[in-house]
Amino acid sequence: MKKKLAILCALGLVLAVSLPAQNLLRETSEYQQAQDLRQQAEEAFEEGEYNRAVELSAEAEDYARQAEVAARHLWWGYRARSARTRTERGITRVRNIEEPLNHPDRFEEAQDKFEEGSELIEEEEFETAFDLFQDALALLDGLSGDEDVLPQYYTVRRIPEKRDSFWRIAEYDFVYDDGFEWQRLYEANKDVIQDPDNPRLIQPGQRLRIPERDGETRRGEWQP
Repeated sequence: MKKKLAILCALGLVLAVSLPAQNLLRETSEYQQAQDLRQQAEEAFEEGEYNRAVELSAEAEDYARQAEVAARHLWWGYRARSARTRTERGITRVRNIEEPLNHPDRFEEAQDKFEEGSELIEEEEFETAFDLFQDALALLDGLSGDEDVLPQYYTVRRIPEKRDSFWRIAEYDFVYDDGFEWQRLYEANKDVIQDPDNPRLIQPGQRLRIPERDGETRRGEWQP
């Protein structure tokens, strides 16, 4: 009896992982392997092959841990590449300023961090690359003048092929250029959506406020 309870507990723990980006977990091959092994373990348990069930369950847990590591790697990859895009655009804006820069040393340091971060992305050192891009963006703050003014409000559109959602809106370059910032939008607009507890339920025509992040200036409505 104790043995059966131990097996059931082991089966219940498989894939019980904590992950900031749960939606990426299913994109890993390790996740599918863990699911297949868990199913085999359950079948072995039902057939009374308890030793086999234990072996399969342990193997499934190992793949589940590998899946979490792989998913975290994907998550940081998305974040780092998004931060690289924002940094590259910031550098371009500063380069287009006609007046001499008040802090050319800051701009040079930002460029160095951008180049170093880009090299680290090629090496898949995503977390360190992300930190470098964030440092570069902080250095660029205040160097690009009025061109940095962004819209403060966005009206949800009806786009049949790619429906607006908090994630997709956060991805727009004039919003945050980063889908992982969707919760910032959601928290600021709970009072205007139909069901405050359901961030997936937004409707065309709803006017959303875009909160400023550090270093941002936002005014007016976004115009398509």
